[in-house]
Amino acid sequence: MVGRDAIIGRDVVLSGGLTVGRDCWLRPGSTVKQSVLLPGAYVGDGAYLEDCIVGCGYDVRPGERIKGGVLIRWPATRISSSDL
Repeated sequence: MVGRDAIIGRDVVLSGGLTVGRDCWLRPGSTVKQSVLLPGAYVGDGAYLEDCIVGCGYDVRPGERIKGGVLIRWPATRISSSDL
């Protein structure tokens, strides 16, 4: 599922069961597998995510490789089910 106003760049790879929340931005060349990106998450150029939950407004740095993580900003941002 890809949320409203999400931006998916060129050569982005999306695979497996995943959710991309509204207002997310996946930069060119990034890969997202089996993950959940909550609203406003940002995935930098060439980043690789697998089996991750990315919190609201979290920025994954360009080229970062993360497998099996929960990534949140502190303090955390509250969301409601209507935001998904």
